[in-house]
Order: sequence, then structure tokens, then C-alpha cells
Amino acid sequence: MTPEEIKDRIKQLDKELLENQYHCLEAFTYLRDGEYSGDIATIQQFHGVIGAKNNFADCKNGKFLTFESFWQAWLKGLYEHTQQCLKCGSKPLIAKVIEDDLLREYVKIFLERNYYRNYKARIRTKPLETLTKIWFGKNGESLYGLYIAPNSFEGNWYNKDRDIRNAKFDYWTVGHVLSTGLVTDNTKDGIVKFDNLDKLIQFHNIIFRRASSSEYEKIIIDKYLSYLKNSNNPERIPFLIPEFRYLGKEKEHVYRLDFTILNIYRQRYVGFEISPSSSHMSLSNIKNRTKKEINNELSENWEKEMHKRNAYFMKYNISLVTFTDSDLTDIDECFQKLQKELVVENEDTKAAEDYLKLIKSL
Repeated sequence: MTPEEIKDRIKQLDKELLENQYHCLEAFTYLRDGEYSGDIATIQQFHGVIGAKNNFADCKNGKFLTFESFWQAWLKGLYEHTQQCLKCGSKPLIAKVIEDDLLREYVKIFLERNYYRNYKARIRTKPLETLTKIWFGKNGESLYGLYIAPNSFEGNWYNKDRDIRNAKFDYWTVGHVLSTGLVTDNTKDGIVKFDNLDKLIQFHNIIFRRASSSEYEKIIIDKYLSYLKNSNNPERIPFLIPEFRYLGKEKEHVYRLDFTILNIYRQRYVGFEISPSSSHMSLSNIKNRTKKEINNELSENWEKEMHKRNAYFMKYNISLVTFTDSDLTDIDECFQKLQKELVVENEDTKAAEDYLKLIKSL
């Protein structure tokens, strides 16, 4: 839906709420007090009972392309909540409210208004918990964190759940980095900010390109930064994450990925490994070793690479693409494969509109 359509819908829902408000307050008062005493509940009290239970629909993790899907999830959550309360001997007031036809219709309109007031947060794909904060870089001064909703307390950084849902940018994009900056131990306030795209490109070039000892990686970074400069809308392009660390900020180094792209639009999370045999499968002192010893070391190297792939997939849902010696003979083609993961497609907002039309036509 367009912003104007959403605004019009909210106005209509405001009007519908006001039309039946007085009668609903009378009915709610009777349910709450068990009798009508003449003192009618306030609208704030009534809305407090409804609004406090928005997370029946798991707004933190859920994706709801239509209000109907949100309403269904909300009722399911209420049902499960009521079951738990009845085990303790009492039915919650909100369940009694939903059983009343007049009040149930009011609650549905109230929640629909809430849905459209938070439309983008409701329809957007929510990130895995493990990806709400990621750390990348090799070690020491080149270590940086990308948080979706960075907040700090006594020097410790964390995400605010509500701010994750309501972020104005698209997750893990260039616009994300420009909006939040990068968390680091290298500045006084613990974060490095970028005034514009040129500053971010310069930072990526100086900090990450120069830190790499691989000529292949440097070429990939050069091509990525050129791709950004030539883009009509660079803020929507996924940020190219160098040296994504499996254990985050932990000093112990287990695994790193050469490059990672988290594409929220297509929900594709892909890591790229520059893996010539000279650096990943080479063996030393072959002349002085038995065939069994050589095979054992090759087997250990293979096991380590497979454990790395499995670990990233299981924890972060990241799949790995490896560029081997034969691939690296054509670095342009390697970048073309990486570039396909940078392609921006619209989020499912059009699908949400399509679903809404289908439901209305039933």
C-alpha cells in the first residue's frame, strides 16, 4: 500500500472506533466489574487492556503481509494465553472482551489501526537473532560491529528490540551503515559515523582493502566500490562485509569469511571464500613425510573447511561460495557471481497489496 492509502485507511478506522466507543465502554465496564455501577471505564483503561496484548502476534519476529494474517496470529496467541491462565483458575479479561460481539469488532478495528500505523514493521522480514549484531575484521584496530539498533550502557553495546522492528533503513545495506555507523573500540564514543557515501567508500578502501594481504580480495573490493559509485540508489545495495567473524568480538579466532552479503530483499545470505590451493590446501615438508601422514593432513584440512561451512549455515543461515584456483583465473567472472547477490529486488510490499486485494475479493 502507498503512504497515502495507509493514511486514508487509518482515518477511516479512527472514525469507526469513535462511532461505537460509548456503547463499547459500557459493555467493557460491565465485563470488568461484573455489574453496571454508573462509573464507566475510561477509553485509556479499555485501550490499555487491548494494546498491552499486541505481542500475542509476536511482533518481534513475525511477518504479516495482511492484517488478516496479523489478526489470525493475534487470536492464536490469545487462545494459548487463555489456556495458560485457566490452568491457574482464571480467564483473562481480554478473553472475555473477545467473546462479546460488539467488543470483539472494536478490538479488531483497534488492532487494524495499530497494524497500519506500524505497517512497514509488520510486513518486513525480521532478521535472525544471530544477525542483529555482527562483527567483522581481522583483529585489533580493524574490528567493527554492525548493529541494527545500536545502544550502549556502560560501554557495552546492545540492540533495542523495538528499534529493530521500526528501523527506517533496510537491514545490512549501505543505508544501514550510513544510518547507524559501525561500533568499534577505536573511537572515544565507541562508534564511527559516516556523513555520506564518499566517506564510507573511503573508509572501506583504507581500512579493509589495505588490511587485506590478498590481491584477489583487493580487486573484489575495488569492483564493489566502483559498483556503489555507479549505482542510482546505492543506499539500498547490501553492504559488502569483509572478514565476518563466526564468534563475533571474541578474541579467540575460529572462522572468518572473506566476504559476506546479507540480502534482506531476497532473503539470501551468502559468504564468499577466496580459496587458492596455495593458501588453503598446501602441505609442507612433503619429501620427509609418509603418504599416510600427508593424507591425514589433507583429511584434517577438508574436515575443517566442511565444519566451517556447516557452522555458518547452522548459526547464521549463510551458504558459502568458494572461488578456487580455476575460478580465480577470471576474477571478473568471480565478481559477476558476487554481484548477482547484490541485486536489489523490492520487498514483499507488492505481494502484500496483492494478498489484500485477493482477500477483499473473496
